[in-house]
Amino acid sequence: NALIDTRTGERVTLEQFAERCRGEQFVYIGENHDSADAHRWQALLIGALDRAGKNVIVGLEMYQRPMQVHLDKWTLGKYEEEEFLERSDWAGQWGFNFALYRPIFAYCRDRKLRMVALNVSRDWVTAASREGYGALPRDADLPPELFLGNAAHRRVFDAMMQGHPPGAALDGMYRGQVLWDEGMADS
Repeated sequence: NALIDTRTGERVTLEQFAERCRGEQFVYIGENHDSADAHRWQALLIGALDRAGKNVIVGLEMYQRPMQVHLDKWTLGKYEEEEFLERSDWAGQWGFNFALYRPIFAYCRDRKLRMVALNVSRDWVTAASREGYGALPRDADLPPELFLGNAAHRRVFDAMMQGHPPGAALDGMYRGQVLWDEGMADS
């Protein structure tokens, strides 16, 4: 395995990666959810950024915002792993084997790096999908704008949803996806 600078095609070290991220406000590191190797690399990249002096905050798509308190307690060392997994509802929030993600969580805890629950409530996504944004709780901490007119975003969504019949159900799924995406971006 190697790190490749996609701008140049050149192999880079972890330190070179971190240096090339200097000045960047956000660094997105993708994954295959069930790949231990992908998560090991994520932990290594997080560590490289941290050692380079970046203000590292790890955003987690799997956690809904109400679970933030448990992520905070984890990184402050107030939970042992078993208690964290139970109280943060790991199985209900995500369901993948925690051992896959352990290197990331352990590094963040050891270095007291902030971990952020990025997602809005799944109940909100379901309500938005089925009934529209008007069905969301009035006191909901929603993103400032839920814009359904982004043609490029819709094309990507439609491509991902190939095989689903067009119509009201697909439009509802799109409303839910926009809430999901905007919620994570807002967090």
